[in-house]
Amino acid sequence: MDRRRIELIEPGMAVAPIHHEGKPLDDAATAALVATVRASAVRATSASLDELATAVPEPVVSMSLRAWPLDFPDDIVVQRRPPYEAHADSIMYRQVLAEQARARGWDVHL
Repeated sequence: MDRRRIELIEPGMAVAPIHHEGKPLDDAATAALVATVRASAVRATSASLDELATAVPEPVVSMSLRAWPLDFPDDIVVQRRPPYEAHADSIMYRQVLAEQARARGWDVHL
């Protein structure tokens, strides 16, 4: 077992696009921000998992993540409303982690 902190997003990106701080955004602008942040998360998470895989002495075979509701909505408009808005950002990161782990052939345990 290995527990360590890895980067899930590139520097300078909004870390919580659904809970965006600053000027309020409309639904379209929020969706665009989420897409930009998600793409950043894919790149950063991929690089971090590659670094992790080379840093540990044994091959990585699995990853355990906190589960999220499998029926969590994909629609940004819905995600911006309670009760979804409280979980949308963290679920996005867990989904990206799961996707990137599976892309490497690692088992993902929720």
